[in-house]
Amino acid sequence: MEFNTIEEIFAAIDKTRGKLVNTAAVLTENDANFQSAPEKWSAAHLVEHLAKTEESLLTLIEKLLAKAEAENVPATGRIEPPVSFAEIAEKAKGQKFTAPDAIKPEGASTITNSLARLEKSRASLKALQPRLEKVDLSNAKFPHPAFGPLNLYYWLAFIGLHEARHLAQISNCLEALPKN
Repeated sequence: MEFNTIEEIFAAIDKTRGKLVNTAAVLTENDANFQSAPEKWSAAHLVEHLAKTEESLLTLIEKLLAKAEAENVPATGRIEPPVSFAEIAEKAKGQKFTAPDAIKPEGASTITNSLARLEKSRASLKALQPRLEKVDLSNAKFPHPAFGPLNLYYWLAFIGLHEARHLAQISNCLEALPKN
């Protein structure tokens, strides 16, 4: 997927979030906590990880936005060049990543609590949208542990890519549920 505007990025990450919520919100606690193997994360673990990640990314986005605002280069309304994760997504396919300790699930949060945290962090992110649309975000960069330096446009789009990856893992968890 290619993004030409901040609005397109927000639409895409919201679409993915809708799918995540529709999938996770209806799970029973037993289904949410099912692990197909002891080392595998459950759906509840995955949603907790997503909540911790978005909260962490929100802090990063606020810092990078402050940097972009200090540079005071006005946005043109279009992202040039457009944001595309095609190459990164292809590299990431099938690859196993290890989450940093700060965003690993602890298993102490219910899926309902994690979804509430995601709702709160997304509301905070959406509140930043007008500021994000005012300045050029190309030079506000921070390294991703696996993908190297990403500018703020990419970090915003990464939220949806990351959620989509874990939504697929949640679907795999549900497919592995014991049949009654």
